[in-house]
Amino acid sequence: MVERPSSPPAFVAWLLLGLAVVGVAWSMAQTFGQPFEREWLGRNGSRYAHIARNYERDGLLALRGAPRLDVAGLGEGATPEIYAHHPPGVSMAIALATRVHGTADEDHAREDATRLVPAIATLVLLALFARLVMVVLAREAADRRAALWGAASAVVFVAAMPMTNVYGAHADPQGPPVLAASLLVLLAYERWQRVPGLGGALAVGAATVFASWFDWYALYTPVLCGLHLSATRPGRRAAGFGLVAFALAVFAGWVGWVVTLPTMSVERFADAIGVRASAPGSGEAEAFLSRFATWSDDFEMLVPMVALLLALVPVAFAMSVLRRRSEARKGVPQADGLGVSGLLGLLLLPPVIHAVLFPSGLVIHDYWLFGLPPALGFAAAVALQRLPWGVGLVVLVGYATFGALGVPRVLEQSVNPIPAMLGEALARRTAPGDVVLTSYATNPFSSRPEGYTMMEPAITFYSDRRVRGALTGLEAAGVQAKSWDEALAWAHAEAASAGDVWFLLDAWTARPSDALRAAVASATLGEPEQLDPTVDVWLHRLSPSDR
Repeated sequence: MVERPSSPPAFVAWLLLGLAVVGVAWSMAQTFGQPFEREWLGRNGSRYAHIARNYERDGLLALRGAPRLDVAGLGEGATPEIYAHHPPGVSMAIALATRVHGTADEDHAREDATRLVPAIATLVLLALFARLVMVVLAREAADRRAALWGAASAVVFVAAMPMTNVYGAHADPQGPPVLAASLLVLLAYERWQRVPGLGGALAVGAATVFASWFDWYALYTPVLCGLHLSATRPGRRAAGFGLVAFALAVFAGWVGWVVTLPTMSVERFADAIGVRASAPGSGEAEAFLSRFATWSDDFEMLVPMVALLLALVPVAFAMSVLRRRSEARKGVPQADGLGVSGLLGLLLLPPVIHAVLFPSGLVIHDYWLFGLPPALGFAAAVALQRLPWGVGLVVLVGYATFGALGVPRVLEQSVNPIPAMLGEALARRTAPGDVVLTSYATNPFSSRPEGYTMMEPAITFYSDRRVRGALTGLEAAGVQAKSWDEALAWAHAEAASAGDVWFLLDAWTARPSDALRAAVASATLGEPEQLDPTVDVWLHRLSPSDR
């Protein structure tokens, strides 16, 4: 066995673990007690909080468990707006949490209940990650104290990343719940690899189904585990391919659920997958490369030392493989079970494959890095074990300091109180069931270069109304969004046929032309009402039209 540098006393490692968990909990707590107003933290928080509120109204199994973006409880005549890009686990978990505690909508209690689900998942993630690293390193090093030091180092690196300590409270299917559940699959697989049997297989299968309930991203892990088992255990090749087949069957089951939901179909599901898998355009690719080069936006989630961490992945992998080969040539007995290189691959490949399959996420989502921290933290811990523990402690403290300094910056990025303010103003001026058509296809208040709409989910959540983006509606009607005359004609027809009360929420990014003002005036009833004196946003009552 290769001689390793000495490890610190056990209490030092336990102290680091405790400080990491407390630091993450404290940092996530800074997002509590506030409305949904921070770009993706606000957009997705309001989206899944609204779906959860709909589950509370109609029941978890209403409409076969469909996640609804419209207002539930409107009766059988209302056509539901289904958001089925992901399984319903996150919103259902939020609904269960709020139902148990009787959460009300006032004083940001519902926002905090929404954040509580991913925040708890983040703490569970750190615990599962520490356990997984300890099991693998204890077997490799045959030294429990060294394994404890490695686990503490890995957890500190993960905890120091804003991707964990800020976005740990981020409510989204691609976030802490699915990542924690994926680690549960890995732990079950690690044991099943060492101890074959029906019980282990059932544990892996149950963990796979549970993880997939949060998001399909979780299914990368059992597929890769099955391939890993087939490649490393020739005698269990059938079991490995059986696990792959089981994971694919679970995915097929979820697809079958989606396409049978109201208003959904195979074509709509395929369209959603196609949009998410489409490669970014040249302008988006340029923006992505610019962010990559300057350590801004997305990559601040891993703090500026991300280049070093990324470099440590192949270094740690090569070190593990070379050590094993050297020991094998010397006749040293090899430990049975998942090794360092195997765990590193199983942690790293899911986020990499996901980024390759869905390149649009590299540009659109700040949080697309959510799956990388465990792989980077583990690689850093493996490399750190080759250093004297005093040097490693200095490195850990330095990296944690970088992470702590990054928390306020990330928290203050793109704070936008307007969506919540507009939603609350709409709730006072409209009735449940009213339809609000936004006059913009992209968000006029967003600082993001791609102008992605960040307001709609928050307006929907705080108004509790059916909000329709102009772009979505006009594309569905085959109307060019640039033609306001046609846009209003489409809205007239919808208002006349649906029997709903329609409003037009207009937020002009520039002074509208006289022709546009005339078109709006001819389509609306009475004078427009300014929603709030601080912003130039007006509410019009649309009138049905015979033209």
